Amino acid sequence: SQVVEAIAEIAVLKIKTCSARDIANILWACARLVYRNDELEVAVSQEVLLRPEDFGSQDVSNLAWACAKLLWRRKHFLQGLETICMRKAAEL
Repeated sequence: SQVVEAIAEIAVLKIKTCSARDIANILWACARLVYRNDELEVAVSQEVLLRPEDFGSQDVSNLAWACAKLLWRRKHFLQGLETICMRKAAEL
């Protein structure tokens, strides 16, 4: 829909100012809507990989679920997400 497209465009523009929770929630919402956007995918991937320490366990869980639901295949991002998951698991 046009509304979802507009929200995605704004998210891409403002992603650097979003909190980790915001980023995880944006991707979770896209997955719930089964909405894919290449620009948003790149922006989310870059932000997660640039500041992995900002993402809490719930954020990482939401990101992983959304990636699976959207069938993301970005190898570099998935490897980074795996590393974040392993760090979070070690903290338990």
